[in-house]
Amino acid sequence: MFRAAIERNVSELVIKIRCYKPIFWYSVPAEVVLSHPLKVLELVWCTLGDRIANFDLAHLQKFKICSCRFANEDGLSRIICGCPKIEFLEVFCPFLVSLD
Repeated sequence: MFRAAIERNVSELVIKIRCYKPIFWYSVPAEVVLSHPLKVLELVWCTLGDRIANFDLAHLQKFKICSCRFANEDGLSRIICGCPKIEFLEVFCPFLVSLD
């Protein structure tokens, strides 16, 4: 689904999934977290599974994440480490246990 956007080198990508009953999280494809041209990424009701080991978003400047789940406790830390140019970070994840 996102392959065409990634192949066209989009700089902004928003993934918002709204499904209230039953609660459903969309599994973000690995291509999204390896997309070098991305400068803005927003994820809502998504999950970043354990199959995504590396985050390489070298140009990401703005990242918003809301009501998402991570497979590992260090998921958010791994994202931030893979985004050396990040300037804006907004996090609202009630499922997040720690920001360490």
